[in-house]
Amino acid sequence: MDRKRLIISILVFGSLWGFLEATLGGFLHFIHLPQKGIIMASIAVGIMSMTRAMYHRPGMQLAMGIIAVALKSTNALFLGADVVRPMIAILLEAAIFDAAVTFLVKVNTKDYMKAVAGAIAGWGSIIGLAFIMAYALKIGFWVKIGFFGILEYLATEGAFIAFGCAIAAVLGSMICSVTKIKLPSVYSLKSKIYYPSSAAFISAFWIFGVFLVFA
Repeated sequence: MDRKRLIISILVFGSLWGFLEATLGGFLHFIHLPQKGIIMASIAVGIMSMTRAMYHRPGMQLAMGIIAVALKSTNALFLGADVVRPMIAILLEAAIFDAAVTFLVKVNTKDYMKAVAGAIAGWGSIIGLAFIMAYALKIGFWVKIGFFGILEYLATEGAFIAFGCAIAAVLGSMICSVTKIKLPSVYSLKSKIYYPSSAAFISAFWIFGVFLVFA
């Protein structure tokens, strides 16, 4: 894949991720769903695993995370400071998953390594988020529960997030494999179709993402 198509793909999937974070993530926060962290983290890992299987490019998932954070930041006007937590979580998850997959595939190329990378990303991001929020930024309920409360959270809720992300990583890779077999034409679109359609998707994710947030 040429550099231009790679950049476009980062924008497409990063915008998709950001759209889901800004809309679905914002909605789950609004209704105070306790499991929102597991849901959003698993979706993120699924998207990252799928794109890694498609393009095999280290650094791509981190770049997608940066795009997702930019779109998620539009939640700031109605979430206020609460938007900081998911933004940090997105960046941590993207960086950890990207690094974990890059390292693990050098050790072993088996499919179960994707599950390991997903679990590391899920658990690692919540660990990083907890300590950043509690001791660096000193905001959120992390400050209230203290060090031992954080450890208990990581051993319970964190484990569920890691498990969900492990499953999502496998499913994301499977989606890529199935679509390559069932829809091979999608992977060989000509430039005159690929670029306009990609631009349309990117624009739609940003326009509807921002509109639905402020509607």
